[in-house]
Amino acid sequence: MFCNVPVFGDVIAANVRGERSRRRLTQEDLARRLGWSRQIVWQIEAGARALKVDELPPLCRALEVSMSDLARGADPDDLAATGL
Repeated sequence: MFCNVPVFGDVIAANVRGERSRRRLTQEDLARRLGWSRQIVWQIEAGARALKVDELPPLCRALEVSMSDLARGADPDDLAATGL
């Protein structure tokens, strides 16, 4: 199993940023929902930190989106290569 999702990390970063903004959440709000630091949320949105596969479900719950919403726009071959 893959522990990181760097192949389409830029897509996830943009989608996390977009979904957070649509919900009018600050990075601090999202971090609080996740029990993470604001710095981690900033790094994810900036594409400076690859997400671990096991971090995707809590992120989806916190943003109230599906995993396919976060992966929207990713190359289907990249998704298949990660097993998602």
